[in-house]
Amino acid sequence: MPLKNVILPLSILLALGVGWGLGVVFVKYGGQRGIAPAGYLFWVGLGAGSVAMLVCWARGSFPKLSAEHLRYYLLTAGLRTTSANMVFYTVVQHIPAGVMSVVLGTAALFTYGLALTFRMEPFSLLRLCGLVAGLSGVALFVLPEGGLPDASMVGWVIAGFGAPVLYATANIFIDRFRPKTGDSVSFAVGMLWGTALLILPYAVLSGDFYIPSLPLGSADWILLVHILINGFAFFGLFELIRIAGPTYASQLTYVVTLTGIVVGIMLFDEDHTIWFWAATALVLGGVGLVNMKPAKTTS
Repeated sequence: MPLKNVILPLSILLALGVGWGLGVVFVKYGGQRGIAPAGYLFWVGLGAGSVAMLVCWARGSFPKLSAEHLRYYLLTAGLRTTSANMVFYTVVQHIPAGVMSVVLGTAALFTYGLALTFRMEPFSLLRLCGLVAGLSGVALFVLPEGGLPDASMVGWVIAGFGAPVLYATANIFIDRFRPKTGDSVSFAVGMLWGTALLILPYAVLSGDFYIPSLPLGSADWILLVHILINGFAFFGLFELIRIAGPTYASQLTYVVTLTGIVVGIMLFDEDHTIWFWAATALVLGGVGLVNMKPAKTTS
């Protein structure tokens, strides 16, 4: 295999994984410096959607504005990037970034569980074992005494699983009701701008709307970097799947989770217990098994 065929997908995989892993830390950092979740989410949706729109413009594939497409944008935005991210952005302010990274990594487990329930995926004993292993890891976060740095975090961790459950639900919806026309980047624009549109009234009425300061402070720069990462991430994911396939792209979970853990330790001086590392190993191992689809046979 030519070296460039190995380096290019690996480079995209690492860039996307590190970028999304940093996003967990960025949200926590912004919240600690006064950016409320709704205000942060508005700017990420508006800004990242604008960056993705530039990618669409460069490719000549703009979001379609039919009733079917507009409904799809708003529903995916409401379910995934608004509801799920509001849970994520709120909970991460109350638990370590590393724990939140592992919690978000369980989205693949819940996606398979829902797909199996709705018979969108065939039964596989190996993948079922992965689901059980991952959920066992989840239990290690909340059941053992000392599983978390502070027992008061248990409730927040349980609430945090609302985010991957919503991500998983959105994954099923995105796959099942995706319009026949349009591509992944144009869908991302509609979803991200739909997020900004949906969250704006709540941000204003609740007093959580955020206006960046001039000159930009450290939290503003972090928010800007997060916007750029999210804006290009969907295009990068689309290209990664095109170049290397969805199975290769599924390894993003490992990079995202480990990045969030490492940077959380470095930036917030997080100290994790043995239960955390055992839970992380079970969750990542479970995700690995769930991502192992049976090989197709040919006649």
